[in-house]
Amino acid sequence: MLDTNNNEFYEFATSNLGSEVVDKLFVAAAQENYMLKHDKDGAVLELAPDLTLKIASHNANGGAAWGLYVTDKDQSVSWFKVLLEYPFLRKWYLENIGDLQIRSDSLVF
Repeated sequence: MLDTNNNEFYEFATSNLGSEVVDKLFVAAAQENYMLKHDKDGAVLELAPDLTLKIASHNANGGAAWGLYVTDKDQSVSWFKVLLEYPFLRKWYLENIGDLQIRSDSLVF
């Protein structure tokens, strides 16, 4: 959750993300004057001119997996920082933690 590389894919623990979770994000974003846009394999949320959150159904290698990317011009923003700076995203994430929990390697932790 701390990697700032634009190619970092934060894979969700669930392999089948329900549409209701993304629908909740659409509503939460709209209430904060952001527009969640449909993308070919997920959804994109532009948080700032140089900061984008993308929820994708495939990782960078094309493998089937739900997760997200955080991209910014300077590659200085992590998913953790996004959660700290955008309360509506933090609330959405925590309310749906069962589906959105970031997969981790049990050997590392």
